Amino acid sequence: MIYSSDFRCKILSVREEKGLTIAKVASWCYVGVASVARWIKTPKPKYIRNKPAIRVNMVQLWHEMLKNVQMLIACLYCRGWF
Repeated sequence: MIYSSDFRCKILSVREEKGLTIAKVASWCYVGVASVARWIKTPKPKYIRNKPAIRVNMVQLWHEMLKNVQMLIACLYCRGWF
């Protein structure tokens, strides 16, 4: 999730004003500690990715999902849920 630059600057300014640690600021604004640490290095959000999109084989994905659903149904049947 990309947080706006206004939100990031507000959080970082509150951190400096109150002298809070990264962990306390993160818990205060309900974001991750790694996010706050990253904002200290680069406060402006990046809207582009540096890596290419991953190509997904939809047929293979469908077979994997179907196999997992069949396994789930078999487990539930063995436990008497069906």
